[in-house]
Amino acid sequence: MSQNTINLILLKDEFTLYQFPKSTKVPASVLEQDWFTVSKTTDELSIILPSQVPLEGATKKDDQWRCFKVDAQMEFELVGILVRIVTPLKDNKISVFAVSTYDTDYVLVKSDHVEKAFKILGEEPNMAVRQGESVLQ
Repeated sequence: MSQNTINLILLKDEFTLYQFPKSTKVPASVLEQDWFTVSKTTDELSIILPSQVPLEGATKKDDQWRCFKVDAQMEFELVGILVRIVTPLKDNKISVFAVSTYDTDYVLVKSDHVEKAFKILGEEPNMAVRQGESVLQ
């Protein structure tokens, strides 16, 4: 990934964020999916899934999120990538939920702000945004 240009892909799917008690085991149905994130801490279990894959029993649920994927396998010594993405969104009062994996970053915004976010990010210097595919197979 060039340190100058950030390429973002807006995934087609809507996503839902779930929170479960910390004692909850990750449901097998989650592990069967092609795309999901799971974070477990001493306080909670959080799961993000495409909205077409419902989960029951969550203590909290927040749906209608869309996801921008950084289209690159990023090296750990790269700094400031998330800041470059979220700062223009913050400046325009668009809330974000960020998720990082070993390879890349994902920035989720509420669906009702996705068009505005797409436009804002596309107008940023050294940032390119394009529509992507579904994560569902």
